[in-house]
Parts: sequence; C-alpha cells; structure tokens
Amino acid sequence: MLSHIYIGANDLARAEAFYGPSLERLGWRPRFSDPVVGWAAWQPADTDRPLLIIGRPYDGRPASPANGGMVALLSPDRPTVDAAFALALQVGGTSEGAPGLRPHYHAHYYGAYFRDPEGNKLCVCCHDAPGEGPSAKVRAMLSREQMVRHGEEWIEAWNRRDAEAVLAGFAEDAVFRSPMAARIAGTDQLEGKMEMRAYWQAALDRIRHLHFRLISMVCDETAQAMVIHYEAELDASVMRACEIFQFGPAGKAAGEALYGHAAERLAPGSPSDPDC
Repeated sequence: MLSHIYIGANDLARAEAFYGPSLERLGWRPRFSDPVVGWAAWQPADTDRPLLIIGRPYDGRPASPANGGMVALLSPDRPTVDAAFALALQVGGTSEGAPGLRPHYHAHYYGAYFRDPEGNKLCVCCHDAPGEGPSAKVRAMLSREQMVRHGEEWIEAWNRRDAEAVLAGFAEDAVFRSPMAARIAGTDQLEGKMEMRAYWQAALDRIRHLHFRLISMVCDETAQAMVIHYEAELDASVMRACEIFQFGPAGKAAGEALYGHAAERLAPGSPSDPDC
C-alpha cells in the first residue's frame, strides 16, 4: 500500500483550488493545509493513507512536471470519472484525453486524463464494468426491513425442511461455524455452499421432527449484521439458539450458530433468553 504521493506546486492556493473539487468528488477529504510550509494534503474518506500531498519542492527550486510521470486516481464508477474530469477543467486543468474506454488496457478500463495548472499529468480511472464497482456494492447493502425479511424466510425455510431455500441466502464462499456441525461433518467450520449443503441435508435426514420459533431479531444496518434468537424443537429436545449473519456486498451472508442449553418452551411474549 502507498504511504503518500507528493506533487510539486509553485502556487499553493491555486493548487488547492484545483485539486479540492475533484478529490472531494472521488471521496477524499482534506488532511491538512499549511501555507507557511507551503503544502496541503488529502486522504481517502475511510482511511488515513495514502495521502496525496501538494506543495513546494523540498530543495526550494521551482516545481516542474516530470516527463512520463503521472498520478492515477481510482474512481468508484464511470460517472464519477466524468464528473471529476469536468471539475478539473472548470478550475484550470487542461485535457490530455477525454473520459472513455481504453480497451487496449483491458475491456472495462474507463479513464480520463488531464494536467493541473503546474503541468502535472493526472488520470482518473475505473476498472469495473457498469454495475460492478464499489458504488454498486453500496447500493446492494440491506436495509433493516430486508434483514428482518431474510430472518423470517430463514425460519420458514427450516420449518419446511427446505435446505436449498436456506442456502439461497448465503454467499457461494460463505464460511459457517457451528458446534453442532462437528457431530455430523467432523468439523465446526464449513466452507462454501457445498459443505453447508452436505451438513444440513445430513442433519435433516437424522431429525424426524423440526420446528423453529422466532423469539427476536437484532439488526445493524451499518455493520450489515443480524442476530436471530429462536427456539428449536429437534425431535424430543427443545433448545434456544442464536444465528449470527454477516451480510456481504451483494446482500449474501456468512453465518455462525450458537446454542444454549436444553430448556422449557418459552411462552409467547416471554423475554429473550440471556444465555444466547
């Protein structure tokens, strides 16, 4: 991972006016600005590195662009490439190549090229096909209502003994952990749908009577996580359990199961069991 990129600037105020709008559009935020030292920096919104720094050269001589040097900034999608390029030209940049596909790099490479007022060459580019970049992943995040529905469908699928419907809510590469799995699968960690399918089908083959009753759900939209607290009737036994779901970018889950001790049936409206 890069620590920082330093771009020479003879006029700090002009450079800040140029870089600020485009970097903000790309999701960067100011880190510092010191006109006495003669430098300023931005950082990504979700982390503190790398920094993009503009400022006077350390040796005190005038800044000049390097022939063959270029800084390329990653865009989450193609419309952001277009917007960043337009902003750059509005604040004194000059075009070195309008936004568009460059298939000689790869099929989905979409970029735009320009120079800052000092002559430094910059690029803004996106490597994803439309609908596949980080912006699409953000749009796929589940709302609380969607997570609740996921939990209700999970309960219903188990009560129908429909292992395929249960699996439909999990990512292909999901990792599922359960202490119960060790009894049947020989391990408490199952990796991928194939292992999960084999375990759950083997468990259903052994259990003659199965019924789950929802007690409560806790959903966290920010963390994209959900906990289902439920009562499980498995043949002659009754126990309380929690299933933890961590949803990925496409709204699919990985999971973990925690089981309490055998218990008396909870009456409707009873408080949640603290053992979970």
